[in-house]
Amino acid sequence: LRILTAIVTRAIVAYDKLNEEAGQKAVTRARQEMIAVQDTIAQSGAAALCVKLLSSKRDAIVCSAMELAICMLEGGNVRVQQLMYQELLHSSLAIEAIHTRLQRAKTMHKLQSKQLRTRAKQRRSASMIRSQSTISPDDDILIKKSGLDYLHDNPVQAARVYRMLQLFCEGHNSSMQNILRQQQTAKNNIDIISMSMSHLTQLCKNEERLT
Repeated sequence: LRILTAIVTRAIVAYDKLNEEAGQKAVTRARQEMIAVQDTIAQSGAAALCVKLLSSKRDAIVCSAMELAICMLEGGNVRVQQLMYQELLHSSLAIEAIHTRLQRAKTMHKLQSKQLRTRAKQRRSASMIRSQSTISPDDDILIKKSGLDYLHDNPVQAARVYRMLQLFCEGHNSSMQNILRQQQTAKNNIDIISMSMSHLTQLCKNEERLT
């Protein structure tokens, strides 16, 4: 997965380095080359593989799959979107995995918000020696009891998920938007759109968390 990501990334970087001074023909050629690389790798089975690996129990594999998916979708590649859509259409496991990851990030954010409020009270009192760690011992216990992992469920890590979802729907892809909102063949419908909005709203309400 990393090798494939590196190959696509090289094409993306080559395209991004060009600007108007390089000439429109050079920019167009670089974009076509980027899309060609994306299409070749995606059509070789990488697009379907990435979607399947989103439900892996190994976090490192999931992260690598998302990174490759993001690279193949960069620039709003419609053909890659279609390949991934077809895979999502026949399996709800990936959507369930995305939902679980966002739910865990949302829970982690709540615990961190609680810790930030505690630290604010401590600052006001000015009589306690405050720890500079991101997670307090008490919150660390709560996180462990909840089964969360700070490195993997930190809300910052959710940015990768949101970038992938954004590229899924790039160009107002209504088919992707609909399947992320409702899965016709699934026993239990999962609304990723509403879940994402809820989480982002929660993040925006805490300006200190964002900064």
